[in-house]
Amino acid sequence: MQTFSPSPRHRETASSTPPPQKPNAQPTRATTCEHPSKSSKHPSTRRSPNRQEQSKPIALYTDAMRNMDHIELHRGGREEAFPETAEDWPYIAERAEFARYPGNSVPWHWHSEVELFYMEQGAIDYRTRAAHEHVRFEEGSAGFINGGVLHSTLQSPNSAPAIQMLHIFQPSMLGDPAGRLQKRYINPLLQCRGVDVLKWSPTNPDDMPFIDLLKSSFNHDLQRPQNEMALRNSLSELWIQIYAKAEPLFSSDNASWMTNRDVQFKAILDYIRANYAAAIDVPQMASAAGVSERECYRIIEACAGTTPAAYLRAYRINRACELLAHTTRTVQTVARQCGFITASHLGQVFKEQMGCTPSSYRAARQNLDSTRQKSR
Repeated sequence: MQTFSPSPRHRETASSTPPPQKPNAQPTRATTCEHPSKSSKHPSTRRSPNRQEQSKPIALYTDAMRNMDHIELHRGGREEAFPETAEDWPYIAERAEFARYPGNSVPWHWHSEVELFYMEQGAIDYRTRAAHEHVRFEEGSAGFINGGVLHSTLQSPNSAPAIQMLHIFQPSMLGDPAGRLQKRYINPLLQCRGVDVLKWSPTNPDDMPFIDLLKSSFNHDLQRPQNEMALRNSLSELWIQIYAKAEPLFSSDNASWMTNRDVQFKAILDYIRANYAAAIDVPQMASAAGVSERECYRIIEACAGTTPAAYLRAYRINRACELLAHTTRTVQTVARQCGFITASHLGQVFKEQMGCTPSSYRAARQNLDSTRQKSR
């Protein structure tokens, strides 16, 4: 995740208003411009396991998992959409390889579903409340992101290529939404302002039972009979431990998801997202949030750690990355659709932000996708 990498998601449907938090600042250079065979090796962040069973590989069931390389948002907002989920089964398993994302990052977004993940390889930084605050998840660690929390993720500096396994689901699938379990053990956690990100570390022996259980929960082949029940049982067991870890924070008032500045910042972001292909300026952004131009600068600096112009430029570049990776449109067309005057203008900014030309980026992504396809 570059400090702020508003990466694109191209399919967009209807929106709701997210409870904002603070995104990242400016994009780092993407490593995806390198050919996969030429990419440099990074030192692993993994700590040596303290327990013998930690060294045994877990055969994670990945065939039915969605491989992610971008996110999809509901139209008009920053809420992530999961079209593969169903009303009677609000669950999806995903595998995120950060080398496939522009800038090795996931742009900031939110979703009403909770996010439960295991770091299979490498390390990533989750950012929520402020541009300079993050929680690092190393290889072998586990994490929980509460529903409604605005967040973004960036592969940690000097990390091995990060790979993340995720359960994303509505906790209502664990029991009757109107029942006792929902009221006593699910709603208090979902509604707690002090619980946004939780971490379990492989260096803490007390955290290993949760991590082991989470790893084994990815083994369920949902194509086989009864395994949906087995998965739900695993998620219920995990929820018991999540609740126990979060309960001491239930009385915390230090983490409001919805400050007035957050609301204003969200309005600015929604305006950028809806109009990035056109010529937009700070007065228009400020007007969208109902603030002065000076306050607009303050809001973006406080929340994103950058200027309005840099933020807009980062968003446009990430949209360009999306189109280059997933369409055959010409560079000239991509430039026009992403708010750049000419292809050469896009090329200049792209080189500054991503460290390579648009054509080189497209070729590298095609090589990367082809290599992965052949390895399956």
